Amino acid sequence: MDRFVRKAGMFLLGCLSSTVLGFGTRAQEMPADYQEVLKSLDRKGDFKAGVLKVNIPRSDLLSSER
Repeated sequence: MDRFVRKAGMFLLGCLSSTVLGFGTRAQEMPADYQEVLKSLDRKGDFKAGVLKVNIPRSDLLSSER
């Protein structure tokens, strides 16, 4: 029974630790200026680590298939 209590205690401690650490991480909010740019381009973007990534296809390149 003592072994079960120790395992249950370790499990609860692990759950509590992961819950508390999870509250520290939150999604990064995109600045309003970046949201306006995405709206004007009519595109979706990815904002991570302070960088806005937007995919815009190029029409100035010609490609052919062999």
